[in-house]
Amino acid sequence: MLPGITLRLQGKRQKARTFLLTWLGQHPNDQRAYLELYHCADSTTTPELIQYFKSLPALTMPVRDLMLSWLYLRQGDITSAVSMNNQIIKKQADSTIALAAELNNFYIDLYNKGDINSASALLTQLKTQKNKLPLEEINLAEHALQMFGVSTNNSSSSGEASSIGIIEEMVSNPVSFGISQNYPNPFNPTTTISYQLANNSHVRLTVWNMLGQRVATLVDENEQRGVHHVTFDASQLASGIYLYRLQTGGKVFVKKMLLMK
Repeated sequence: MLPGITLRLQGKRQKARTFLLTWLGQHPNDQRAYLELYHCADSTTTPELIQYFKSLPALTMPVRDLMLSWLYLRQGDITSAVSMNNQIIKKQADSTIALAAELNNFYIDLYNKGDINSASALLTQLKTQKNKLPLEEINLAEHALQMFGVSTNNSSSSGEASSIGIIEEMVSNPVSFGISQNYPNPFNPTTTISYQLANNSHVRLTVWNMLGQRVATLVDENEQRGVHHVTFDASQLASGIYLYRLQTGGKVFVKKMLLMK
C-alpha cells in the first residue's frame, strides 16, 4: 500500500486512487487502505469515490456511511451529508458510529449552516450520552461552540465573513479574513491549512491538543494581504483530534482536524 500513500503525498491523487483501488481488489479487508483512498478525495476524484464507497457492502467497511458523509461534505453537498448522518443514527442507534454521525451534524449546524442555536441544542442532547461519548469529544464540541461565538461576535457588520464552511473556496483577491478546513481531513501525517487576509496584518496560527496544550506554532509573523497555505506535519504526534487556531485582524477562528495513523 506504501506506493499509493507516496503518490498521494506527491499530489498525484488520480494515480494514488488507481493504485489503491487495485490494492483493495486484492486486500478487501484492509481498513487502512480505505482510509488512504478517502484521502485521495479532491474536486476531480470525490464523485468517483462517492460511487465507489456506495457500492461497498456495509460489512466490508463498518464506517462506510460515515465516510460517505465526509465525502459529501467535501463535495459541498450538505443536504446529502446530513441525510447520510441521519440514516446512520436511525439504523445504528446508540452505537459509536451513530454518535459520530450526531457529532457530524453538530459541526454542520455550527460551521456550515452557522446555526449556533441548533448546534447548542444538539450538543445538549449529546451530553446526555456522555457515558458513551469520549469526554474529549464533548470538550472539543463545547470549545468549538464557544470559539464560534467569539469569531461571530468579533465580525464586523460590513459583511466580513467568519469563514464557517467546511468546504470553502479561497479567492485570489480576498475581501475578508477567514480560514478553510484543512485538506485532507482526516489526515496522516501531513495536511494543508489555507487562510485569507483582507489586509496586511500579524498572523498567529497554532495547533492545540484536547488537553489544551499547544503542540505547534505554524505562523507567528506579519503577512501580506492575500491567500496563504501552510503545511502541518503531525508525524511526531499521536492519533486524535486537534484544533487549529488563527488569530489575525482582531479576529479568532478555530477549526478541528483529525489525525489518523
